[in-house]
Amino acid sequence: MLKIKDSVDLKELEKFGYKQGQDTINVSYSAYGKVFELEYSAKLNDTLIDVIEIDKKTKEIECSRSSKHAFRSFVNNDEKLLKKYINDLIKADMVEEI
Repeated sequence: MLKIKDSVDLKELEKFGYKQGQDTINVSYSAYGKVFELEYSAKLNDTLIDVIEIDKKTKEIECSRSSKHAFRSFVNNDEKLLKKYINDLIKADMVEEI
């Protein structure tokens, strides 16, 4: 599992385009997050999105998949995909594996 290092102030995430949950509808209130649009699905008549969330308390990083108009999301445990999305945070030496 990946997390933001304890020494990192979560406000630093804003420099990488992450927003606090209360500032965006796709992110949990208790997290910082960033939304990545994937593709339009004609079958769903909706746009699929992946959301990277960083829990404010534990600093754990999680990827979930949803659609713009869905009321539920599903955790995506693909670590390769997660690392692709947070590569900028990894390069900035803000991430550790636990």
